[in-house]
Amino acid sequence: MFDISYVIIMTLVIFIEFYSMTILPIKGKKQLLLGCVVTEEMKNNKDVKKLVNRYKWVNIIISIIAEGLIIFSYLKSSIALNVVSIFFAIFALMISFGFYNEKMKVLKRKLGGLKGKKQVIIYELEEVKYNLRTLIFYIVTMGTLILFNLYLAISKYDSMPNIIATNFDFSGNVIGYSEKSFFTVFSIILSMIFIFGIFIFIDFLIQKQKLKIDPRNPEKSREGNLKYRRILSNIMIFTGVLTMIILTVGNLQILQIIPMSSFLVSFILILVVFMFTVLFIFMIKAYKVRNNYKIENNNVVQKDDDDNWKFGIIYYNKDDPRVNVEKRFGMGYTVNAATKTGMAMYIGIIVVLIVALVITFTQT
Repeated sequence: MFDISYVIIMTLVIFIEFYSMTILPIKGKKQLLLGCVVTEEMKNNKDVKKLVNRYKWVNIIISIIAEGLIIFSYLKSSIALNVVSIFFAIFALMISFGFYNEKMKVLKRKLGGLKGKKQVIIYELEEVKYNLRTLIFYIVTMGTLILFNLYLAISKYDSMPNIIATNFDFSGNVIGYSEKSFFTVFSIILSMIFIFGIFIFIDFLIQKQKLKIDPRNPEKSREGNLKYRRILSNIMIFTGVLTMIILTVGNLQILQIIPMSSFLVSFILILVVFMFTVLFIFMIKAYKVRNNYKIENNNVVQKDDDDNWKFGIIYYNKDDPRVNVEKRFGMGYTVNAATKTGMAMYIGIIVVLIVALVITFTQT
């Protein structure tokens, strides 16, 4: 059922998750360390360095265990174990971060907190205009691919057999069939339309959301934010187009225009590996660009709002009316759980995860 390419892809997923949950909370933003607002003096403190090193080693051990489970699921051809491996990596690393975030808060208070520093908060003030050329590019590329797939599905629907091969293993062998129906034939296209809307919406948020500026060098920090935002937007465009290409290949197979084979599976896997690799390179570049400035005024620091971040992951602030806020670490945004919309989104995510797990283990 599984191919060695599967192990490679899952290893990339584990590695990116490790980088996102381990390196970015330490190196991602100059003003933060393990999700806490800190001073440069704290970063150089011996006890803080020990805490950071323990955090790294715990996450290394978690990632090694997850990789071991991935390899074991490959040897046993177990889909259920594969799902367990990924969920273990994600949630174990999140729990590790939450635990050491609380440890960092305690150590920070022990060291006197931000005493002696002027606390300020600076956001970008100018109104950021949405780049309509980005929207046009989405429509021309992703929109065209959707219309192309829709045309093929409509023209091929009547001539397709009543039973369609829909599930394949990593060698290209059929492992599942479905009856021909509107959902079976158009499911990938519906997914493409949904993804199209999601990517445009997220790109809009990336371009319009006002980012925090480091008060210790506001001008250079602002310049870094602008470059960072452009890179994130380019990441969305690249990921969106490549995702559409991968889904198009899958749709051509469902429509029986091209036969599924080990070569086609390998081609799709190469595209997926290529996408993950480029995303990782972009991620590193984005944070280097954003943090490419020197601290000019060490007497000021970002306002201490650690208490609004539960375990450094969930933002809960009743006094903040915003629904979307920049994540404490990593790329993108999270929601304010204190708002009705934010709480509804968190509940929705939990429900989706539970349903996905139930479906996976039921089918297995």
